[in-house]
Amino acid sequence: MNSKISRLSFHTFASNLKIYSSANLIMKYVFLICSLFLPVTALSESYLCAAELSALDLPGEVEIKEYTRVGRAFVVENKFGPSDFKLIYESSTDILLYEPIQLDIEAGFLIVSINKIDNSFSEYYIKSNDVATLKKIQPAGGKCLRK
Repeated sequence: MNSKISRLSFHTFASNLKIYSSANLIMKYVFLICSLFLPVTALSESYLCAAELSALDLPGEVEIKEYTRVGRAFVVENKFGPSDFKLIYESSTDILLYEPIQLDIEAGFLIVSINKIDNSFSEYYIKSNDVATLKKIQPAGGKCLRK
């Protein structure tokens, strides 16, 4: 009798385990199928930023850029094509990016700082021949909308 109860309880346990395994497998498939239908943009982070260019001797002109996260970098589409900005630093309040730039005979960096709290941003273009006057460089900046 005791062995009959043991076989019965083992059989019940085994069938419950099969049901649990099947339900677990079904949930995995449901999650996979749902994640395939999510748009990629819903999984990425983007900032749409507008800069007033008076600091660059272009008063009244506004430049709009969208910084979209791709892994550990941000991509910006502009009139020259896509630009890849590398992530230097990120915290819960700030993002710091850079892009090396080579223009004709002049090399430099474009540094971008985005504040996640007040949605402000600044851009600094630093050329190789500006090292002596680095303290005089004025940033272009403005506000961003997080998408």
